[in-house]
Formats: sequence, C-alpha cells, structure tokens
Amino acid sequence: MSRRELALGAVVLHGPPPVGLLPGVSDQELAEFIRAELEDYWLPVTGNAKAELWLQDIWVDLGVLTFARASVTLRNGQLITKREALDELCSMGAPTAVVDDIRRRRYGTDLLRNPSASADRRARRAEQARKFVRAGITTLLAQHENPPPGPAHASRLTRRPLPPA
Repeated sequence: MSRRELALGAVVLHGPPPVGLLPGVSDQELAEFIRAELEDYWLPVTGNAKAELWLQDIWVDLGVLTFARASVTLRNGQLITKREALDELCSMGAPTAVVDDIRRRRYGTDLLRNPSASADRRARRAEQARKFVRAGITTLLAQHENPPPGPAHASRLTRRPLPPA
C-alpha cells in the first residue's frame, strides 16, 4: 500500500522521487495484498474472541475505515482517503450511528467538549462496527475469491476457508 501511495502522490522535499527507488506495485499485487490483509488480519480480529478490542475508539475507526478503503481499491483500483471512506460507508450500508460517531470524533469541532460514550453505548457501537466489518469482509472476499490469473503469487483465499464468527 505504501509503495503504491508513494508512486501516486509522493511530495518530494529533498532528494530523488521514491518512484525511482522503490519497485512498483501491480494492480494484481495490490489486490492480493489487500485480500490477504483482510483475510489474515482483519477477519480474525472481528471474531467473537476479539470483541473486547472493538470497545476502543481506535478499533472502530480503523476497522470500519480500512474496510471501506479496501473495498474501493478492490472494486476499482483507486486509493481513497479516510475522509472519503466515511462518505463511501454510507453507500455500503454501514450503521449510521457508527459513521456519525467516527466523523464527529475525527473531524468534529467540539472534540474536547464531547464526553466519552457510556459503557452501554460503547458496547452497542462496538458490536455494530465489528459485525458490519466482519460481514463486509466475508462478502468482499467471496466476491474476489478467484482473482484473474497472473504471474505473481496466487491468492490464499482459494486454499483456506474463512474462520467461523
């Protein structure tokens, strides 16, 4: 991901541009990386055994936004910002309260005055976010299970079943 981002929009302050220093990343390599990251890292942390992690703001934000960004990249090869991912989430059926909460915490003007969420609200938000991300990843991986053939590495999705919820 970083190599692709640097190739597309690096701001060079001094020295040679990173494009000449780093190997390129093909669309297939990028898609394979994203599928592997979703399958090997994000899907397991959305399981019931890791549910307590999602009580933390950072897990809600990062999990939901990462899923939206990965979805767009797998769909059309485009890299989007976290702010753009928030807008994308609305069209993906994400829980409105979760998206609004992320937007308020990340971009709100009164961040210092907003009290922390109650334990009940945090638990509801955690469950909504975790289940949305898990269901979304499962669907996304199934849709991209058989990527177009290419010379690089084969996707691991064809070799391993998805872990249970």
